[in-house]
Amino acid sequence: MQSGSTLRNAAGRVQAKGSAAVTAVGAITNTGGQIEADGASATLQVTGASFDNTNGRIANAGSGATTVGAASIINANTGGVAGAGTIGGNGDVTVSGQTLSNTQGGQIVAGHDLTLATARSVNNSGGTLSAANNFTANAAGAAVVNQAGSIRGNGAVSLNAASHI
Repeated sequence: MQSGSTLRNAAGRVQAKGSAAVTAVGAITNTGGQIEADGASATLQVTGASFDNTNGRIANAGSGATTVGAASIINANTGGVAGAGTIGGNGDVTVSGQTLSNTQGGQIVAGHDLTLATARSVNNSGGTLSAANNFTANAAGAAVVNQAGSIRGNGAVSLNAASHI
């Protein structure tokens, strides 16, 4: 799915029986919505100028890569609903942008490796960043805030940031 402008999937559902790519030149709004890929080796890619996944769900049931890229990424579970405010995949998950706000019960989870690449800030206050294997945060110029949050990996954990709170 591709938009030359913005993409609004508020309370909507985008689902593929295989790999999926959702791309917008402008903002992607997935508030309360679902974007899902299903299939043994499915990949899932979400790319836009900004991405709001408040109370939304990005899920890749396949073992392929899941990538989310935008200058500003917001992921939160403000309603406390199970499975909402989630970005996840069974394989490697990569989230890249200038800023990442994963707060209020937001979860970014990987069935294998989780990699964050952020340039300005990572706010994981009350959020979860979790990898079944390795967790890597490449945020050399960024401040990382993890108040009441959880950052974990069952393998190696690497956090490269300008400052940690």
